[in-house]
Amino acid sequence: RQNGNISIVDDKGTNHNSYQRYDDKYPKDRVYCMIPFIWNTDFYKVIMSTWGQRCDSIYFLTDAIVGGKLQGDKIIDDPKGGYLHYTAFPPGTFPENVIFINMTRSWNDCHETNKHGVEFKKVCRHIWEKMWRSWVYVDEHHSDRAEWFCKVDYDTFFFPENLKYFVRDYKQWDPYNEHHYFGHYLGHRANRPAMIAGACACWSRKTLKGIAQVYRNMPKGYMGPERGVCEDRSHATEEVSTSLCLNDGLGVTAEAARDGDLREFVMLDPYHNQLTWNRTEQGEWWYWKGKPKNAGQMDECCAVRPIAIHKYKYSSQMEKLEQQFYGPRDNPNIRKLSDRSRRYVTKVRRAMGID
Repeated sequence: RQNGNISIVDDKGTNHNSYQRYDDKYPKDRVYCMIPFIWNTDFYKVIMSTWGQRCDSIYFLTDAIVGGKLQGDKIIDDPKGGYLHYTAFPPGTFPENVIFINMTRSWNDCHETNKHGVEFKKVCRHIWEKMWRSWVYVDEHHSDRAEWFCKVDYDTFFFPENLKYFVRDYKQWDPYNEHHYFGHYLGHRANRPAMIAGACACWSRKTLKGIAQVYRNMPKGYMGPERGVCEDRSHATEEVSTSLCLNDGLGVTAEAARDGDLREFVMLDPYHNQLTWNRTEQGEWWYWKGKPKNAGQMDECCAVRPIAIHKYKYSSQMEKLEQQFYGPRDNPNIRKLSDRSRRYVTKVRRAMGID
């Protein structure tokens, strides 16, 4: 990194283009990007060459067992040599910002049957264990590297500079002295604390320090069903467990990332889909339940300084998003958009000062 720019070198030594960040404007609002990960070369490279280069710090908290080729949540090619612990690979195999986490539950031994009766292998959903172990690691090793800490799914396109805009220009929050846990607010589960969708969940440094201690002290290894307790539990839901531990352990509750027109800063579906969601036609399904009656919808669903957009399962989609939001004004990836999507992209680029 030189003169406020960030230069990314991938695992093959390729130096990607530098990108000017807002360091001078937001010197005390550094953003730490934490990606819960299963080692996947394609997605590592595309994240590091697109939105990852705009994080102040970025780390991939990765399962210690390596192997298999992934497509979304499916394992489409098992390794001939089996699944290996990362220590079985020669030094230098993996980039320095890949941190391996030893899990008690494996990610690669689950199966599912499709509608045609064909069984396929899929990634096991032990995300809660990975989450709490990862945040304990970040607290113990990296807590001095940022003021704001965001868990970003690998299939989420993240805008770190808009996160800085939200916490500083819009909210004027204090990361050292205030607890904050924010993102896309979900309040549809009865008798449970409201939660932040896992696509992109952020908190202040004060909250990181506090919740890491809660995680260290919580009971471990419970094998039964959900019972409303902050604990390590097999097959626990990440969002529910996070909100429960924050509420019971720190008295911290979820905060919605919405602008003054009640438009969402974090989208749970690709933006071209979410721009078409009509509450009147759809009714009160889980997405709308608990949201304000006048929450934004359709063309006004989404903030023009988005923090994150979720559900892009292919690396090529990330590359297209990079061009749509940061590329030349009249590039093919913008020209091919629908009129509605192009209008939204134009608003975002103007609001961010790209055009």
